[in-house]
Amino acid sequence: MPKKEVGVVGLGNFGYYVGKTLVGMGHTVVGVDSNQAKVGQAREILTKVFEADATDKIALQQLGLSEMDNVVVSVGKSMESSLLIALHLKELGDPRLWVKAVSEEHETVLRKLGVEEVVFPERFAAQELARKLVIPGVVDYLSL
Repeated sequence: MPKKEVGVVGLGNFGYYVGKTLVGMGHTVVGVDSNQAKVGQAREILTKVFEADATDKIALQQLGLSEMDNVVVSVGKSMESSLLIALHLKELGDPRLWVKAVSEEHETVLRKLGVEEVVFPERFAAQELARKLVIPGVVDYLSL
């Protein structure tokens, strides 16, 4: 499997664990968050970590996120921030974006911006758990 360079914007639980898992798989992960404590925690795990306001288009450009293979946007519950980041990344060079959505409306706007990969982590985890409860072992086999 070729190594990828992945940006992770938002280092809360979801972003942190996506980045950590990717690093564990041997990929380069660049994390970005405006929260100093989250940046400090991620610095121990991720390849590079920056404290920056990702809603600032110039900051995104300077960090080179639009030049990466994939960018995961996971900025918590802020729909406005998520949309601004996605818009700026699309304008800067259109990496393959994976954006965490917080509502159906959020998903609709992201799709109108051209984001193809919209993620609902809680929904996905709940569906996987439900499948494992009723058909143990099959889900593990299918994910391979």
